[in-house]
Amino acid sequence: MILRYFPGWKFVYQVLREDRPAFKRHLSVIVSVWMVSVSAAIFPAPGLTQTANNAIKTDQQQYAIAPGRLSDTLAQFAALAGVQLVFDAAQLAGRQSSGLSGRYSTLQGFSALLQDSGYTVQRYENGDYRLAANENQNATLPRVDVKGESMQSSDLPPAYAGGQVARGGRIGLLGNRDIFDTPFSVTGYTAELIENQQARTVGDVIQNDSSVQLIAGAKSSFQTISIRGFNIGGTGVSLYDGFIDYSRSSLTVRTLERVEIFKGPNALLNGTASNVSGAINLVPKRPTETTLTRLTADYDYRSRFGAHADLSRRFGSKKQFGTRLNAVYHKGETAVEDIEGELGEVALALEYRADKLRLETILDYSNRHSDGGGNTTFYLSTNATSMPSAPDLDKAIQQPWERDQLKSTRALLRAEYSPDKTWTMHAAYGVIDVEYDVRRGYAGRSLDANGNYSANFWQDIDTTKKYTWNAGIRGQFKTGEITHQ
Repeated sequence: MILRYFPGWKFVYQVLREDRPAFKRHLSVIVSVWMVSVSAAIFPAPGLTQTANNAIKTDQQQYAIAPGRLSDTLAQFAALAGVQLVFDAAQLAGRQSSGLSGRYSTLQGFSALLQDSGYTVQRYENGDYRLAANENQNATLPRVDVKGESMQSSDLPPAYAGGQVARGGRIGLLGNRDIFDTPFSVTGYTAELIENQQARTVGDVIQNDSSVQLIAGAKSSFQTISIRGFNIGGTGVSLYDGFIDYSRSSLTVRTLERVEIFKGPNALLNGTASNVSGAINLVPKRPTETTLTRLTADYDYRSRFGAHADLSRRFGSKKQFGTRLNAVYHKGETAVEDIEGELGEVALALEYRADKLRLETILDYSNRHSDGGGNTTFYLSTNATSMPSAPDLDKAIQQPWERDQLKSTRALLRAEYSPDKTWTMHAAYGVIDVEYDVRRGYAGRSLDANGNYSANFWQDIDTTKKYTWNAGIRGQFKTGEITHQ
């Protein structure tokens, strides 16, 4: 066979037959040595003589190998010497060689190239060589940078490439999971998407999902959302960082890190706040690993101005203390004449993080109101014979004493303790206080073709305070070959 004319074919065959993983691991080096060997066999250097593989080459010959990577110079020398050298190139990563010039025997050449490297060569019975650590020296290995991260069950799954959609989300009592580790359908939209799309409310964000619709209240304090054709109610959202939310409003999203949409029945995972359609979980912003200082100003239609400040800092010798402050303010005229809206929101997140213990507090306050009324719904009279023209928004039909105000205050305390890498004990406590005050003239009853209607006054005052807590243990263990979580 022609293979017998190429050096090392027996060794390659032997490794491939006895140890396929080793063959794959050393394949790049074997190919490099073999190619140089073939070149040397076809175009031999002056004075180069072929000898049997099982004979130790003690005769000297002239070498001229240029400086370069140690792995390359070793491969070139082995080829010129007519021997096989097996080694893992990763062992010599980052190491350089000054080359080789002069007359050397095989062992002398290897020794000269490997001087002060911490490695030597060992010879097989068949005449081949392999690289080995020198037992008489302390080998200096290449630098390896190891980055450690303390992973807790509350840590958010990372984002996909592009940063707009997350790789996972909160799966109720199971905590944060990757989408490939759970049979449930969860889509998490990130703060980057919220910023890029200049979204104001949850309703603005959920329109990215074709299976979720905002079916009422696009610009009002109430937003009715539908998931897969089923309404989740007029409360707007159902969860705030995994807790039941009673804010009843179209919450802003400038203070949020994620808007997660859980599709399908989920009472087992999220409790009674869930719906057959699904749930929406709002994830507040937490302290970042690096210092963050961001101030954004914006201008909306007519004379509506706004500003958003986002600040994050870490303190302590090990950066164990973290804080993040978000403040949002908007004020100005709405799309309807003589109706002005104002929004003020402040969110503060505090965190303490140690090797085994993690504590965090999230405080959120929002005050949103509009003076001069809100959206108006007209009901056509049964006696009308034609449809009247749409009202002119430049002419106010609301009363100046009408108002729409919502105040909400949230406080969330959370603690996690991990005695080891497999077990985590967690507990959380949350409270939400909502005050809702609406005074409105309900214009639009019995609207006729001439635009005449009857106005009715109504008032809605509601105060809600809810307390929520949860606790649990997450971990895994084995019984034989079966792993339990």
